[in-house]
Formats: sequence, structure tokens, C-alpha cells
Amino acid sequence: METILVADDEEAIVEVLACVLDAEGYRVLPAHDGLEAWRLLTQERIDLVISDYMMPGMNGLELCVRSRAEPATAHIPFILISAFAEELVHTSAQAVFGKPFDVTRLVREIRRLLDMQRRNARAAMLLRRARRRRFRYVTDFFPPASRSLAVRSPKRSSKSSSASISTGLIR
Repeated sequence: METILVADDEEAIVEVLACVLDAEGYRVLPAHDGLEAWRLLTQERIDLVISDYMMPGMNGLELCVRSRAEPATAHIPFILISAFAEELVHTSAQAVFGKPFDVTRLVREIRRLLDMQRRNARAAMLLRRARRRRFRYVTDFFPPASRSLAVRSPKRSSKSSSASISTGLIR
């Protein structure tokens, strides 16, 4: 079961999101300010964070930036919710929703972000497994550039056209 941290200082929003996300099959951890959210983020295994922008203690953007700075939490997707959503478009959060928000659209975005996170985790696991098997990169299948086949330009009667072919210039 995936765990979603919901951080908002408005109790009604936390309750509504907890009810909706619980019905969708997610475990919800509520936080009512930024500092409580940071404590839960560092102590629990969180798969996604939904945070209000304006909260006491630490706002949602500060929480997101602080999370990105820590290696243990840098991979966790963030959704910011704010009445000032237009101002937050260029943040480190994966999604920004304005208040009031469409719950159906929010749930769809949560599914998309968690699916992307699962795919990234699977790709990282496959890469680790491949490295353990001493399989390195795709370049292992190709010879180094010094051993590659040289492409020779055909002989031309005109010096200018052969010069353009041999230097790789196209006229």
C-alpha cells in the first residue's frame, strides 16, 4: 500500500483528501503544518506528498525544496496546492493545483506520479542488477570510435565537391 503525506493547516481539506485517498486504496498520513510534515517525511516511508503552500512553521515550497536537498527524500513526488497556484508554476514540485481543486483531476495526477515513480524504481533496480552482472552500457556492444569503420568518400572529378564530401560539409 502506497503512503501519501497530506500537509495542510486546514483540517477540512486534510479530512476530505484522507477520505478520498483512503477510498482509492492509499495510506494517508496527515500533517497540519510544515514542521510536522517534515518530521513525518523523514521518519516514515512516504511515496508522495500533497502539501498546501501557505502553512505555519514551514510552507509547502520550503518543504519541497528541503526534501529535494536530502538524498533520502529527493525522489519523492510533490504536489503543491495553493490559492496562488499561478505563482508556483516554476517550482521543484511535479504538479501545482489551485484552490479550489478538482479531486478527480488530483487523484488522476497522483496515479500518474506514483506510476512514474514505480517505473523509475523498476528501471533503477534493473540497472543495479545489470551492473552486478558486469553488464555495462550499450557501448559495450559497439567497438570504440578508434576501431570503427571509416567512411570513405568517393573520388570526384571536381576538387570542391570532394573537399565538401571529405570534410562532411553539405552544400
